[in-house]
Amino acid sequence: MKKVQLLQEPMPYGKVLVVDEKETNINVAKGLLSLYKLHIDSALDGFEAIRKIRKGCVYDIIFISHAMTQIDGIETASHMRYIGYDRPVIAVIASAIAEHTKVFLKSGFNDVLYKPVDIRQLNIILNKHIRDKYPQEVIEKARQSIKKKPNDRINKDHYRFNRELSGWLRENVENTNYKEIEQKLVSSRK
Repeated sequence: MKKVQLLQEPMPYGKVLVVDEKETNINVAKGLLSLYKLHIDSALDGFEAIRKIRKGCVYDIIFISHAMTQIDGIETASHMRYIGYDRPVIAVIASAIAEHTKVFLKSGFNDVLYKPVDIRQLNIILNKHIRDKYPQEVIEKARQSIKKKPNDRINKDHYRFNRELSGWLRENVENTNYKEIEQKLVSSRK
């Protein structure tokens, strides 16, 4: 089996909003997105996200968890569309069933990201909705600025993310050998 290297391009020009009522999920998302050097904002429910949009905040992507109690992801996205927000909104859902995906796309979402998050799928979404919409000179400037900086910060980000991810897995995934996952995550970043 051939291994493919995933290129996580820096996008310091990009701005995203993560909407989830669980702070742990927001922290995991921030850990994943921080690898791209994005500006990351968060909201603990759909109402807070809608308030941010009404205040004039604009994001390259809004990631919305479907499973929220006060106002779910579909209601949140529908309200954002109703008030005229036309930028990309991505549903974050736990099911990869095709019928579910169709429902979200018909409900005003631009794309769907499945849990557990596949970093390759996230990379495709970020490239499609952020990188590919910026001028080439902006992208090249971001690439050059990252090349000039040492990798120490990136390694610390990876280590912190791995710790947060293993904690999240302990809390949210049943029947998992956590020690094995932690060892693989730590050894993969060395």
